[in-house]
Amino acid sequence: MYKLVLTEFPFTEASKKKKRPGLLLSEAYGKYKIMLIAYITSQRGEGLESEVRVGKTDENGLGKNSVIKLHKLTNLPQSAIKGELGVLSAEKSIEVQNKLKKLLQL
Repeated sequence: MYKLVLTEFPFTEASKKKKRPGLLLSEAYGKYKIMLIAYITSQRGEGLESEVRVGKTDENGLGKNSVIKLHKLTNLPQSAIKGELGVLSAEKSIEVQNKLKKLLQL
């Protein structure tokens, strides 16, 4: 199962950062302890195949029903992780894995 974390996610269009939930896709690696994170938003998705809808649960720690945008990934240092929110359910974890495989053509 994947962890949901609170992180300083960079904006695409600016150099600003905002604390928001993210889906942790990797452990820290390399000299700089870099981690791969997927963007999570409470805004409606665009209906893309690379999106995973996630309901608010005690298990995942999300404050609202949300969408994981697997097409919006970033590498962040481990120091950008500000806390753990919870874990993604087994069912949603499988959906993430399948959609990542399709998106990345693995």
